[in-house]
Amino acid sequence: MDCKSAKKFLQQRMEQPGAIPDLPCQYAKSYSALLQLADNLPDVAPTENLLALGCAVYAWMPTILKTWDFSEFDSGELSIKEIRSCEKLDDAASLVSGVVSKGLLNNSWVGTSKFLHFINPAVFPIWDSKVAARFNVKTHRINTQPSYLCYLHFCWGAADCLNDRLNHFSEKFSSDDRNRITAMRTIELLLFL
Repeated sequence: MDCKSAKKFLQQRMEQPGAIPDLPCQYAKSYSALLQLADNLPDVAPTENLLALGCAVYAWMPTILKTWDFSEFDSGELSIKEIRSCEKLDDAASLVSGVVSKGLLNNSWVGTSKFLHFINPAVFPIWDSKVAARFNVKTHRINTQPSYLCYLHFCWGAADCLNDRLNHFSEKFSSDDRNRITAMRTIELLLFL
């Protein structure tokens, strides 16, 4: 992954805030609805609840959910509570490293990243092909655990370096003060838009 290219793109974006488009209202509202759905999950959620969030996440994408692997939840190796309790990069990286290498949804780290993000948006950034393009990631490498781990580290590093400057963009992307987006989401949107 080419982190230098992504960092350069991110810096250029932040230097030209007027060039960044606003988020469509329905996009911000659907994002808030997905956050609320994830917030309502119990700490130890049955498979049906996990599947409901997985389907909702995939409804937000240009594809449908075809396969899922919640065996780690079923066995007790992973829980919603554990995802929510991650507060630091080390916690998040350890959790991601322990998740099934092919991801939880559609053998996809794009879908898995969204699933994790909606459960804990302050810790897990959303990963997708448009963001991956900023890192010059080849198509066949996008849906891999190592690519998502590298991106996770990048976002945490960017959040540490740019923390004060991110507030302006967080306000720009937030639908209102009550629904203020996190640094992880702000970085992802700056790379995505």
